[in-house]
Amino acid sequence: MYFALCHPSDIRDLSVEQLQYIPKVVLLRVYGDYIEHIWDKLPEHVKVDSEVRTYRRCNEHYNQPDASTAPHRR
Repeated sequence: MYFALCHPSDIRDLSVEQLQYIPKVVLLRVYGDYIEHIWDKLPEHVKVDSEVRTYRRCNEHYNQPDASTAPHRR
């Protein structure tokens, strides 16, 4: 099966069935920034892959203030 997406963010519109046809290497190289958005639709064998899991955002550290924006304590 072949899919033509105009923009990488269009991957969010694919169905569970359509996502199963995207090879892991393409998923990570082209759509890696969107893994979090499509996580619930990915096949289970993809979700358990350690390489794929590294593309997920860490809830503990994601969107935390960094040193340049954090209030300074004295």
